[in-house]
Amino acid sequence: MLSTIPDADKNLSYDCLKCVIQQFDVNFRTPNVPFFNTTAMKLYSVLFVLAAILKFSDSCLVIRYSEPPACACKTLKLDSLNIKENRVSDNILYNYVFSSTIKAPEIIVEDCFVQIYCEDGYELYIFDTDKGAKIGDYSLDGFCNPFPQKWQVDTGNGIEEYKELKGVCALKTGCDCPYVQLDSSNIDVYLGENESYKKNIQGYFIRAPEITQYKEDGCQHRRECPEGWQIYTVWDPLNQDFTSPLANVTWTSDCNLKEKREWTVYWWRPTVTQSGWVKFLSAFCVAYAACACKTLKLDSHNIIGNKVVNNSLYGYVYSSTIKAPEIIVDDCFVQMYCEDGYELYIFDTDKGAKIGDYSLDGFCNPFPQKWQVDTGNGIEGYKELKGVCALKTGCACPFLKLDSSNIDVYLGENESYKNHIKVYAIQAPEVTQYKEDGCQHRRQCPEGWQIYTVWNPSGQNFLSTVANVTWTSDCTSQKKMEWTRYYWQPGVTQYSWTTFLSAFCVDFSRRV
Repeated sequence: MLSTIPDADKNLSYDCLKCVIQQFDVNFRTPNVPFFNTTAMKLYSVLFVLAAILKFSDSCLVIRYSEPPACACKTLKLDSLNIKENRVSDNILYNYVFSSTIKAPEIIVEDCFVQIYCEDGYELYIFDTDKGAKIGDYSLDGFCNPFPQKWQVDTGNGIEEYKELKGVCALKTGCDCPYVQLDSSNIDVYLGENESYKKNIQGYFIRAPEITQYKEDGCQHRRECPEGWQIYTVWDPLNQDFTSPLANVTWTSDCNLKEKREWTVYWWRPTVTQSGWVKFLSAFCVAYAACACKTLKLDSHNIIGNKVVNNSLYGYVYSSTIKAPEIIVDDCFVQMYCEDGYELYIFDTDKGAKIGDYSLDGFCNPFPQKWQVDTGNGIEGYKELKGVCALKTGCACPFLKLDSSNIDVYLGENESYKNHIKVYAIQAPEVTQYKEDGCQHRRQCPEGWQIYTVWNPSGQNFLSTVANVTWTSDCTSQKKMEWTRYYWQPGVTQYSWTTFLSAFCVDFSRRV
């Protein structure tokens, strides 16, 4: 037989030693005496044979060397979104997990080693394509055999091989029967293929019911929905008819002590108690009331009519250059956003919030008919969601651009404006100087036009000489959102503070 003498600097692998022992058993049988059956004698004999093999070239041992392949054993986190497509046929543990409230475990893979564990309150289960095991409260440790690319894991029944190690965490309820909590986040995973669900329920607002009664064994017995919501009990996710009167009534349930992990469900009606046995049990609540939460786009034409009293954000927006946002309402959901260069603000009758550069997403709770929106300070309820976009100027103080398109909105009730200015050509002035803080300092009208500075839209007298001169302005650093106005005349500098500031130009030679 062909033999190969290894390099003396190389170490023999475990497979190589195993081969030597096998050759020894076949070709060098020892007498059947007690000494030769001892571990010491076997080790001595192996070393003797190795020495002979490595020294002479006429042995029959062939030794080859190769680098082991990289560990590429597969893992997969299971949760409610992918549990269905990773079904293990005819497996009791899989059926239990599928019928339970589940979440993905933590999986840490480091080189050829793996650890899987669940957070407190959950139990770990593992699956392959054809089997599974309950690990429970413990973490699972294993290593990847790189030659068959299979995980070697201790399931509690000894070391087992898993081609793909799939882990999932099932909620510990203290009940032997599984119950899956259904709500809007996962109901399509379980009922998405059910025709009656798709035609009659999908698209409405859905939430989990409240468990109102438990039995002595820790299992839930009764579930209820909020007032005005319809409850549905689920026992056959794929084929159940949700238009049947048996589905949309309140069932009670007991965990069957004779058949573990199987529910007995009851529905009482006059003269008869309806009951049955099921391995899957869940329930959900549906709001069939139409979503009719209100929205309103605010701009310069309706901002005054939607005043929010004693609200600094409203005061800022009212004094800014504004336009209406985009509002998209899709059934019970809303999205609101501004075009580039503007910031979004939202208001209700008694409050407001700055959303800024972001879009706003919310949903309508159909029973109080209020929007639920995240303002950045948590979820808040808005009876009417009013949105407006304010121009970003880089200045902390607001400045309103007035021209012929919006001046009547702001000055339409001002008597001196109506009697002396309204009928003439009007345009916005040019900003000719900015300060270091990004705020405008000086404004100017075209030659022949008269400039007017505005600080009190409803009560200001535009016939006053103080109004129709060129004022300069600084954004007050001590008081954000407040202007200091300056007007120079011989011997004196006139100045004051205001939270509203604007200006416009009038051509008294042109009537419109």
